[in-house]
Amino acid sequence: MAIPLPFVKLLHTPISGYFYDVGKNEIIRVDDKVYNYLQYLMQGKEPQADYETLSVINLLKEQGYLSENRPSIIEHPYTQYIQLFLERNIEQITLQLTQQCNFRCKYCIYSEDKNLKQRSHSSKRMTWELAKKAIDFFWEHSVDSPKVNIGFYGGEPLLEFELLQKVIEYTELRFKGKSVTFTTTINGSLLNDKIVEYFINHDVKTMISLDGPKEIHDMNRVFINGSGTYDTVMSNIRSINAKYPDYSNKLKISMVIDPINDFDCINSVTVDCNEINFTNLNVSTVDSLDMPVKYSDEYVQKSEYQYFLAFLSHFGYLSIDKVSPILNKRVNAVLSDVKRMIKAETIPQSMAPGGPCIPGQLRLFINADGDMFPCERVNESDVMKIGTLDTGFDYKKARALINIGSLTSEECRNCWAIRHCIICAKFADDGHKLSPEVKSCNCPISQNNVIHKLRAMIFLHEIPEYYKEYQKQLINK
Repeated sequence: MAIPLPFVKLLHTPISGYFYDVGKNEIIRVDDKVYNYLQYLMQGKEPQADYETLSVINLLKEQGYLSENRPSIIEHPYTQYIQLFLERNIEQITLQLTQQCNFRCKYCIYSEDKNLKQRSHSSKRMTWELAKKAIDFFWEHSVDSPKVNIGFYGGEPLLEFELLQKVIEYTELRFKGKSVTFTTTINGSLLNDKIVEYFINHDVKTMISLDGPKEIHDMNRVFINGSGTYDTVMSNIRSINAKYPDYSNKLKISMVIDPINDFDCINSVTVDCNEINFTNLNVSTVDSLDMPVKYSDEYVQKSEYQYFLAFLSHFGYLSIDKVSPILNKRVNAVLSDVKRMIKAETIPQSMAPGGPCIPGQLRLFINADGDMFPCERVNESDVMKIGTLDTGFDYKKARALINIGSLTSEECRNCWAIRHCIICAKFADDGHKLSPEVKSCNCPISQNNVIHKLRAMIFLHEIPEYYKEYQKQLINK
């Protein structure tokens, strides 16, 4: 007869052994004897243990740890409330002003050969009538949202700057009395004084894409004619900082890091940014579920070392100016994860993997045709479409997207990473339907992501202890 297994994940560092308890949502440190006992148990073996080890195991069980309970039903807790959220509580919409772009980035998901499940570049643009209808729709479906945001997306949204202006000015009138903000994601090549001054006057926050120093940025981010774009983008950034230094606080950089390159070379762009007081560096990476990537050994070694230094800086062992801003951001993200890791009493009977959000409620994406999608990151396909501005929401489709865990319910209910899973419906889309096979292929990547976070949380606790002892040794010498 199979031995019942506790719902845990074992982890070990050079200092100690740990287990992550899924039911309690806690990381527990144990000595080597207890760790070895649990390791044998998780391998399906009958472990042998001394009285002291068994006493610790029994005590942990009495306190509610090492439970064998799994959820019996895989269902998102907001399934029955989707209609209420989408009818009254949408917080953000993102408008695809155009599908045109003056860049042809080599990794772009809209390239004809990069993502066959996604649309390709086209000349489509959103009409004013459609944009106005989208704002009216947003007004009607955000009654319970005290703060709302409208984002502008493309293609390159600044190709439709006049339309962007009309949307902002109409929104300010339509939403008068409610807190409304504006954001835009641009490639940075079309910025000029007129646009910046308009953004300043209407409090528009801007995200600019920059992938590293010139030699790296220009490998992928090129104009339609194939020439590099770095000089143009950096010239515009420097010009903005010189003429409108206060607006620098409204700017952020999105950096897509290709880990085949040298990390020190990628990180050097932050020096360029800091020289012009452009310090709001926001980093996104290509080492995600979107596409397979290769890591150079040099990249891994240097980035992990900088990650370590960023942790040391957090505890005051190293000056912040000695740390990569990129990895410092990553450590800050870990700290946010720690704060969100709320302890639980037990595993609920009904739950779902942690990846899916309520489709459309946090960042409803409306494309140039008026079709609606959960966000701008999903494929613009019928699989992901949750309605149109003309017909409204398809609640049946939205419920299916939020419950992708049901595609692999048995695997999900037994997965130790269920609480912190990052897989949403996007990663089950095979271009024609929601596929359990496609979803399952992405599970190991999600699990590795959770392991990385758990190890980082452990590291946060070990550093003060380890270095305290290390300092004592230095003093004694």
